[in-house]
Amino acid sequence: MTVSVAVALYNGEKYIEKQLDTVRLQTVKPDQVILCDDCSKDNTVEVVRKYIEKYSLQDSWKVYKNEENLGYAKNFYHAMELCDSELIYLCDQDDIWKNDKIEKMNAIMENNLHISLLMCKGGVIDAEGEDLHGLMIKKAKETEQLSQISVENIMHVFDWTGMLMCVRKTFFAERKDIISNIKAPHDFVLALSAADKNCFYVYDYVGAYHRRHSNNAANEEHRISKLLNLKRKLRDIGSFNSYLSNIAESDIQIGEKSMDMLKKRLLKSQQREHALQEKDLGKLLKVYFSDKEKMLRPISFICDIWLVLFGRMD
Repeated sequence: MTVSVAVALYNGEKYIEKQLDTVRLQTVKPDQVILCDDCSKDNTVEVVRKYIEKYSLQDSWKVYKNEENLGYAKNFYHAMELCDSELIYLCDQDDIWKNDKIEKMNAIMENNLHISLLMCKGGVIDAEGEDLHGLMIKKAKETEQLSQISVENIMHVFDWTGMLMCVRKTFFAERKDIISNIKAPHDFVLALSAADKNCFYVYDYVGAYHRRHSNNAANEEHRISKLLNLKRKLRDIGSFNSYLSNIAESDIQIGEKSMDMLKKRLLKSQQREHALQEKDLGKLLKVYFSDKEKMLRPISFICDIWLVLFGRMD
């Protein structure tokens, strides 16, 4: 099957070459690489153009510079629209891929035509490219099994990042006019749309590594302290509620059951937000004990109790 790689660029000059190396050196070469720069203020475009020239990739690698800043999600949609291949791999500008990522994921897509959106697993590296380990980092395992992802899974916890996704062009082409104007992260919208159609699967293979900037294992305690910062938590929940609300008010064209589940998740998250804002332990306990659908995680309950009792807004 033909393969395109869609890369969203913005102020990425520091790490982009390392990411492009891992795309260029794939065991199965992409037929097309589309790089869309969202009005970077650094030398990202120049770095990419020199890279393309250095390795004589002009026939299949193209870099475009947006006339205006589109934002992260719309820039990805724009790059995907420019892709011509049967499969589109989403690619961030500062992560790294295993050299057999395309080969392995292609095989899954070729042998499972009912899958429209496939995601592999991911690891975490620091700014220097070294593996990160710690309490807040999930240990990646590889069974190479396929698992279907449901709307229920997505509403429970969203753990399906775009950098790990492969999308069938036909699926995206059918949905692009519906989803491209929704003010929500592109990976969440794609995942929800595919899960609603029972065509979203995860492949238990670690195919890429997310680069955590200005962070390493020694800063693990700092990450925990940020997690337990009330002001930061309220900001994160507020952003999550905002894009759930935008999806609920859009014409995303998902089934009634999926939309009902999304609205229940939004309501539960809004109740959680209000309890934290008021630092009201009684309200917080009521939110969790009334969560019959188990949309909120036990770890969130523990963190929220700590935030109500001890959380600070500085």
